[in-house]
Amino acid sequence: GTAKSVMARAIHMLMPPIEVVKGSQYNAAPRGVDGEETAVIRAPFVQLPLNVTEDRLVGSVDVEASVRTGKTVFQPGLLARAHRGVLYIDELNLLDDSLANVLLDVLSEGCVRIEREGISLTHPCRPLLIATYNPEEGEVRPHFMDRLAISLSADSSPLNLDQRIEAVEAVNNYSNDALKYAATYTEETDGMATSIILAREYLPEIEMSKEQKVYLAQEAARAQCQGHRAEIFAAELAKTAAALEGRDVVSKEDLRLAVKLCILPRAKIQMDNQPDDQQQQQPPPPPP
Repeated sequence: GTAKSVMARAIHMLMPPIEVVKGSQYNAAPRGVDGEETAVIRAPFVQLPLNVTEDRLVGSVDVEASVRTGKTVFQPGLLARAHRGVLYIDELNLLDDSLANVLLDVLSEGCVRIEREGISLTHPCRPLLIATYNPEEGEVRPHFMDRLAISLSADSSPLNLDQRIEAVEAVNNYSNDALKYAATYTEETDGMATSIILAREYLPEIEMSKEQKVYLAQEAARAQCQGHRAEIFAAELAKTAAALEGRDVVSKEDLRLAVKLCILPRAKIQMDNQPDDQQQQQPPPPPP
């Protein structure tokens, strides 16, 4: 009841449209060859049901089409539809382990590999993965959490009375007239969407000093984060935050945000069972 699903769909509304090869089942990006037909479509939004099967997730043989044509025809799954869009998983902690393993492979490789029933093919799959869960219903597997760049708590800062009333009024207004309610935020939504498009252009030019990289690595080490994903994701997030504000240099505020969203959540996962004397550490130095 903290609007996690609403926020996931709101992020999808901010994503810019994508250009695809016309007729592609995988939302393939144009290659720029002569005679190639393209189309501009809205970025896809695919929600993964908890009871989804592996065949539906990665794809399977289209039996009817195969019988009709006399040759094996592959029917792409949900991961193919989600490429270059949003893949949303609600109740991530309740997802079947076998499906979680498939998703881990896809996140690591950026593609789906199918070797079954006389089919051998690979197609790209690089969606924006958004997942939500309720800790009271069980925790998410630590190695899955480690693959997710950002971890947020929807209720880490409880709403005050005025904010709770505002939330109730917003829900009522949306229920009464969804189009009218959405229209009141059109200008703000368009502005945020434009900022994302421009940030994607700025991002390759964002500079990060050696001292700033050292700072993030030191914070990850202080937090006893296993592996290097914490500082890698933190560096990417810091540059992204700078790009969203139209800056070409990472600031102290960007570094603090990166530590908060990418390093601290991993510190909690790794340090929950550590003795108290290992958790008592000096406060971090100021970012460079």
